[in-house]
Parts: sequence; structure tokens; C-alpha cells
Amino acid sequence: MKVEIDGIVYKLDTKTLTASVENAVDVEGDVVLPSFVEHQEMLYCVKNIKSAAFFRSQNLTSIVIPEGVESLGYASFKDCSNLVSITLPNSLCSIGERAFVGCVSLTSITIPSKVIYIGDEAFEYCYSLESLVVDDGNPKYDSREGCNAIIKTSTNTLIVGCKSTIIPDSITTLGISAFGGCSDLTSIKIPNSIVRIERFAFKDCDNLKEVTIPEGVKFIGDHCFYECRLLSSITIPSSVVKISPLMTELTSLTSIVVEKENPKYDSRGGCNAIIQTSSNTLLVGCKTTIIPNDVKCIGHSAFADVEGLKSITIPNGVKKIEAFAFFGTDLKEIIISKSVKKIGDYSFFDCAKLNTIIYEGTIQQWKKIEKGEGWDLDSPIKIICCIDGDIPHLLNLDFNK
Repeated sequence: MKVEIDGIVYKLDTKTLTASVENAVDVEGDVVLPSFVEHQEMLYCVKNIKSAAFFRSQNLTSIVIPEGVESLGYASFKDCSNLVSITLPNSLCSIGERAFVGCVSLTSITIPSKVIYIGDEAFEYCYSLESLVVDDGNPKYDSREGCNAIIKTSTNTLIVGCKSTIIPDSITTLGISAFGGCSDLTSIKIPNSIVRIERFAFKDCDNLKEVTIPEGVKFIGDHCFYECRLLSSITIPSSVVKISPLMTELTSLTSIVVEKENPKYDSRGGCNAIIQTSSNTLLVGCKTTIIPNDVKCIGHSAFADVEGLKSITIPNGVKKIEAFAFFGTDLKEIIISKSVKKIGDYSFFDCAKLNTIIYEGTIQQWKKIEKGEGWDLDSPIKIICCIDGDIPHLLNLDFNK
């Protein structure tokens, strides 16, 4: 049974006499939710706020959630862009995935002591956050040393940070999207205790200019610096033994260095790239990369979205260009060696300025190259220049855009 009271839709359970907030997208101003709602002379205790209940409630500025509420559902307050303040009750046990994503005006949050679950990306893109506090006595989470972060106690994993976070020396892992969307973060000191940097850890920190990965870090996850557009240099310490093949979209890098003592990766010859030593696969490149002659493979998304990459030479020795390798780049010209045997799916997808491919082999050799689905999609390639002649190239456009 559903009932609307003061612009809020509740779902009532007549057996347990409990109520869940289902829809409140049109509420405005400062809202105080009731602990009980009355319907047909019966009182129902408000227990839950369901998924997307306040989704894009643009006029909501503050809310007090009453005692008795135990859970906040998936994306329950997503994109409440004018929400400045929220009071969570001591009864709260669970905060769902993406619960507060995009609450860009939210300045502080206090996690009650009974909360035992906080979903991934719960506070992503809350870039105005300055204060993150976990109540004393919480068995699962803490904000030790006044660090302005939420830490999973048992694993010493920092799961939510903000622009004023100071990472404690006892932390070993930066969690999934820990600083995701923290656009006011300009620099961060990562302590030597950190062993893992999980995927999307610094996603869309578009004002992050400086970060030092310390000796001791062993793992760097997918897209951990995704769209960090002001980050110009990165150094991989010798301790790193696992870099995700998708640690890409470092769009503005001009300097990539791997310390010489690293047993798994290198940046041989000052090439400004990360290369997996054992396979000779170039994993991460930038606009100043010069691909060494002994590289065998250009990895998945190795140059994806790199800004300012105008031209590049694929040297003799490279046999494979993997999927999305040059996706979304500013390439105008590329020289491809005749050693290349395979061009992967969407390798040159959306290279909007790429008109010419210079191929250092014959027309027949070009035709024999295995080319994946959409390798040239939405790239205005007009001609393939081979050593014995030119091949006119038909545009491959995505008409579903």
C-alpha cells in the first residue's frame, strides 16, 4: 500500500507497521522526515529510504532523517545538487551504493556508530565536502586522527576522502573511487604505508596537479587517475608489481618515468611510457612518448584520450595494436610499420583529425593485416599511403550517435 503525505510517497507494510520512503523528488527547502506516519488511524514507523527516493531533488537544501530509519538505498540522494546538510540517525545501519553521488553542495557528513555498510562510490562527486567524521564506537569504520576520511577499520582501507583529507600513516589501501570527483583536490600526500591504489581512486580530480606514488605501493588499479587533466608527470616506484592494463586516460601527461629497479615495468630509453618488461607491451603512453623499437604490442587504451598527440610512429617490431589503443586522440598522422599484423577493435575510434595513415609496407601487406571491429570508426581517414601506392579509404561513421 502506498500513501502520499506532505509530498512524500511512503510504502506501508500493514504486517510490520513499517513505512519506506519511495518518492520525494519534489520536496523543497529544509525537510524533517517524521519518525511515524499515520494512515487510517494506524501508525507506521519509518524504517527505510528506498533507492532513488530523493533522486535529483534539486530544491532540497537540508534534511533530518529520524531515529528508526535503518537504511538508505542505492542512489537515494543522488544529484541533490543544493543539499547542504544532512543529519543521519543513530539507528542507521546501511548506506547504499552511490547514495549521495553528485551532492555537490554537501559540506560535511557524520557517520553514526551503528553503520556497518557503506556502498561503493557513496559520496562520489561530493566535491564541497570538507569534514568527514565517523562516530566513536563504530565497529566497521573510523576517521582516525581527525583525518577527514572514512576508513574501513579491519582492512585499513580509506574508502571516502575529501579535499581536506590527510591520509594517516596506518592506511594500506586507497579504495575504489576514494577521491572520485573531488575536483577541489590540488595535491595529496600518499604515505609510505600504502600498498594498493584501487580503480578510479582519483577519478575526475580535475585540479589535481601533483601526486607522488611512494615506494611501497605494489598495485595500481584501472583508471585510477582518470581525467586528472592537470597531472603532468607520474613516476612509478620500483615496488609496483601490478599495474592494471587500463591505468589510462592520463590525458595531459608529458613525463612518465618508471624507476630503474622495478622488476616488472620500465620506461626504457627515456621513452615517456610504461612498458611491461616481460611482454614488451606498452601499457601507458602520453603525448611525448617515443615508442621504442623493441616494443611488441601497443596495449589496450594505451594512448586513449591523450590530448596533444598529433603524430606518432609505430616502429618496426610492433606486431599488435590492441583495442582502443588510440581512442579519442588528436592524431593527424600515424606511421605504421609493416611488422604490424593485427589492429584491434576500435583502435583508432573517434580520432577526429586523423586523415592519413602512412604504412611502411605494400598494398597487399596492408590488406592482410587483421583489423578488428570498428578499428577506424568515426575517424575521417581518407587514404592509406603504402610504399607501392595509395588506397582510398571509405569513411566508417557511427550513425547511431
